[in-house]
Amino acid sequence: MKCSRSSTETPLERSVVIRLSQSAEYELLLFLTRWQLCVINLQEMSYKWRTSLYLAASASAEFFADIALCPMEAVKVRIQTKPGFASTLREGAPIIMREEGLTGFYKGLVPLWARQIPYTMMKFACFERTVEALYKYVVPKPRTDCTKGEQLGVTFVAGKLVCQRRDFYFYTRGLT
Repeated sequence: MKCSRSSTETPLERSVVIRLSQSAEYELLLFLTRWQLCVINLQEMSYKWRTSLYLAASASAEFFADIALCPMEAVKVRIQTKPGFASTLREGAPIIMREEGLTGFYKGLVPLWARQIPYTMMKFACFERTVEALYKYVVPKPRTDCTKGEQLGVTFVAGKLVCQRRDFYFYTRGLT
């Protein structure tokens, strides 16, 4: 099969080939335009629903972090509540493994999730919205124009404000 154009090609065949190539170009352009609109739409939706994204991201991060943290938490609780159990993680972990098996490390996972996931969700969402408010009302220039040091300062102030609000909330309700 030859790849070059035949000299016996009729005008009708040429117009069909041109039409097909134009159609393919059109379809490609249409696909790329739709894809770009989807990307723009996703960016707009992610900005509109950013607090929900913050909550989902922090909940999923805490979910997996607690799975990794739970064995150490189990040993810590035993050390604190059982006198003479062990004095270090290195001493306590083999005791739990020997007496209860692997499930002994994860007995407190659901209560840990119940405590940590809502706390982390609120802390993370409040922090991100505080950063947005600082850039909007306090910092006189956009985030992209700020130096790394200025961005670090805004992040530090936002973290401090979020912690202060949380501590004040618990202090005024006698929950400390």
